[in-house]
Amino acid sequence: MDFPSESITGRLSDGVWTAPLVANRGDFSLTLPAPEAGREYTIAVPPAGDPSTAPGGYGSGAISVDVAGNIKLSGTLGDGTKVSQKSFISRSHQWPLFVSLYSGKGLIIGWIDFSSATPVGTVSWIKSAVPAAKLYPGGFSLPALDILGSRYAVSFTRALFNWTNGVITLQDGNLTQPITNTFAISSKAKITSADKLVLSLSIKTGLFKGSVLNPDTGKKIPVNGAIVQNYNAGFGSFLGTMESGSVLLGPRGP
Repeated sequence: MDFPSESITGRLSDGVWTAPLVANRGDFSLTLPAPEAGREYTIAVPPAGDPSTAPGGYGSGAISVDVAGNIKLSGTLGDGTKVSQKSFISRSHQWPLFVSLYSGKGLIIGWIDFSSATPVGTVSWIKSAVPAAKLYPGGFSLPALDILGSRYAVSFTRALFNWTNGVITLQDGNLTQPITNTFAISSKAKITSADKLVLSLSIKTGLFKGSVLNPDTGKKIPVNGAIVQNYNAGFGSFLGTMESGSVLLGPRGP
């Protein structure tokens, strides 16, 4: 193995497979604050391909960084799986994302880079077969998903988007057709709608949750997601009977 001043690099192998190893040093402290200290971020992990074989919803999460570079993630993947992690950002602005999933039968892993002040990177999301699972019991392997990331500007007075009249769209997730509801959002993130839409947004984290009425069944569909301000939109997911689907918040057309 090589031991440079800020990282350890090497390889792990069982004689059949080989994987690269990188371990970064934790440098930041009260006397050497992390450049990202006190910042909030949001991310979304897009769906990949056919929602009948892999999750059709966006994963979403909120990230916070403290003065010592400690990073905390809280979110929900595109199949409804809750995720959380505590780690740290290295001096080279790298965050090693790793969360074990499905009782050890899956994981999400990747390097996320903050050097441009916006989280960027790719993640791999893998699930082995779990026959008793309601959604995707056969498992899936999604090896290169480009995250959508943004710094989150926390404010109780500033508008979160450059639009106030929006539309929420649900698609896939075993729906017979997409569902759309219109709404208005105030500068204090209060959402009102003439449709039977219930949606609340956390000013502190940028995460949203609520429900949309399914006109085919008359039942409410729970939704969740995150605002990603760099994209001037919100991304999330909902669960269908056998598949998950995507939730998109965006400006209402003319």
